[in-house]
Amino acid sequence: MLWKPPRSLVSILLLAGLLVALLAVDVVLAWSLTRSEVSLRALALAVIIALSLPVLAVLAYWLWGALTLRYTLDRNALTVYWAGATHVIPLPIVQRLIPGSDLAAEPRVQGLRLPGYTVGQADLPDLGRVLVFSTRPLAEQIFVVTPLQTYALSPADPAAFTAEVATRQRLGPTEYLAQTVRVAPWLGLPIWRDRVAHLLLGVAALACLTLYAWVVTRYPDLPAQLPLRGPTLPSLARAAALLLPTIGLAALAGNGLLAVLVHARERGAALLLLGGAVVVEILLWVVAWRGLS
Repeated sequence: MLWKPPRSLVSILLLAGLLVALLAVDVVLAWSLTRSEVSLRALALAVIIALSLPVLAVLAYWLWGALTLRYTLDRNALTVYWAGATHVIPLPIVQRLIPGSDLAAEPRVQGLRLPGYTVGQADLPDLGRVLVFSTRPLAEQIFVVTPLQTYALSPADPAAFTAEVATRQRLGPTEYLAQTVRVAPWLGLPIWRDRVAHLLLGVAALACLTLYAWVVTRYPDLPAQLPLRGPTLPSLARAAALLLPTIGLAALAGNGLLAVLVHARERGAALLLLGGAVVVEILLWVVAWRGLS
């Protein structure tokens, strides 16, 4: 049986509005970037656009959760769906259901808190760890208590929901399930939790950014034609100097993507790819320093 929480139009419009507004800003910045000369200002615009991409991803993820939050109930389990994550709560281990109105104080949730949309984690003295998936105020929530943790939910009709859980529990399960959390494959990739991978990626990204900044700073003073070392080698246009950090960016993006794809099976290979990106950035720095200094 499907139980949908009441949707909060305010929170959905707020998230959608922020997403559209940030996209519009990025479009304006990108348009300005295409009309800019090579300068630190242009580099700053590119960096701002790049930094906005994770923010766009988070906003889209939260909006996805607001649109997909729902609960299903059968004789075996209560299941909570939110943004690619599935929380399976076997009914035999549900100890009790507590109306939110019975709680003395509202839990302080660490996570997303918007008008009519709260998702996150809290700790209560009597209930322990609480996972909150709610679109209604505390008085209209139901706290599902299990030995491991508690879930704060907001079905449209709390009284009917509580009665339905009791009915299903009396009937007994047709299959015994484990209390688990399943996530979409791309959300559960171990590389998102690998600090060494994050460090290598961060070092390579910083090296690439500083190389861009150094080349851009030197760019106005470079000759129109860059002589290559060796009497028989032709000269290159000044714009070719920007190829060095661009090659670094391509190596960073390519190795980073490959590392994400192979990390789950071969962590060592993924770290080697990211370390290779760092080496490429260092080599490009050496070439740039020798050729443009």
